[in-house]
Amino acid sequence: PETRVDRVTLDVAFNAAEGERWTGAFEITGLNREGIAVEALSLEGGGRISGGEKAEVLADLTFDATDLDLGTEEAKAAVGERVTGAANIVWATGEPLRVSNLTIEGETYRLTGQASVATSEDGLDIVGDAGVRASNLAVFSGLAGRALGGAVALDSRFDVKPLAGFFDIAVKGTTTGLVLDQPEADRVLAGEVRLDVAAARDENGIRGTLTTLESPNASVTGQADLKTDTSSLTISARLSDAALVIPDIAGPVRLTASADQDGDLWNWRADGGLDGASVDLAGTATDIFGTPVIAASGTVAARDLSDFAGIARRDIAGAIDFRLSGEVVTDLSRADISLTGVATDLVTGVAEADRLLTGAVDVTLDGAISDEVLSARRVLISGQNIQLDASGSLAPETGNVAASGRVASASLLLEDAPD
Repeated sequence: PETRVDRVTLDVAFNAAEGERWTGAFEITGLNREGIAVEALSLEGGGRISGGEKAEVLADLTFDATDLDLGTEEAKAAVGERVTGAANIVWATGEPLRVSNLTIEGETYRLTGQASVATSEDGLDIVGDAGVRASNLAVFSGLAGRALGGAVALDSRFDVKPLAGFFDIAVKGTTTGLVLDQPEADRVLAGEVRLDVAAARDENGIRGTLTTLESPNASVTGQADLKTDTSSLTISARLSDAALVIPDIAGPVRLTASADQDGDLWNWRADGGLDGASVDLAGTATDIFGTPVIAASGTVAARDLSDFAGIARRDIAGAIDFRLSGEVVTDLSRADISLTGVATDLVTGVAEADRLLTGAVDVTLDGAISDEVLSARRVLISGQNIQLDASGSLAPETGNVAASGRVASASLLLEDAPD
């Protein structure tokens, strides 16, 4: 592509015979190239150049670009019409290259940093820190392809060895009024959010640590250690109100979970719930990068199922306390489940069933799905108004059921029937 400029000015001064000082100024007016246009661009600097056995170069640089046009309205809005910056650079024989006081500043953002670049038998080693402040993320909405909002203030430190593939990076800071154009996330991340996260990779593997992700509505901590055949994951989370994510459920939510890898097998555990409802499960998972097979056992309990009536889209109520175990292939080609426990004063929204399920009802369910065949090896329901013992199977074109039982009174099923 053709590049056109209205004017170029270059002024560089250095004379080793007169001293070590140097100065320079480079200015372009009316730069036009496909995808970019700049009304005025200037780079100015000065410093020192010394030779000899230990050569050294010092440079103090500033730049200023005005009336920027990066080819699209989205890019122009994000970068702004003017960008300024500065940096101090020091290089000496046998020493790392050092960049300090680096700043890049636009209308709504500011980046700062410093770094050193050294060489060793492992290649480059880049060590430093950086900070970013953005007062109005809305200007980046076009580039992101979604409506953004809020402000961020983040600081980081880093040590990166690119050729070796090693890194150690930490980021800490806050966001205020963050908007990601995702309603659930926006509600959870409303207000001031504190973030403290780190990631590192060395010869032993990758470790990620989420020390803090906390907002007025939520908090999350976690850690991941990724190693060949011995990875591990932990997470702990709290949500002030489930309605922030699922409008039909209310109340605080908690979750703790962990997983440990042993070759192709993952052992996992999850414990969580709402006020008056809990889930405590443990199990295994295999083939997680293919078609995972998940096995689980544990307990599920709720004091009042009416808390979940909104999500069930029907009037349910009562209490449950179940123990379950099973295994499922995530494509649902095969599943096996066993459940036992007690339901108390269960309300399903079906009047006839509700009359049968009053009081404490013992429930046992042992069933499976395989090759499009649903099998109920045994279904036992035992309460003051019903006794049922059933089994059977259902395939796409065939089925069979065997059942025996009793109800305390026919009037529970038909209101006008005699007792």
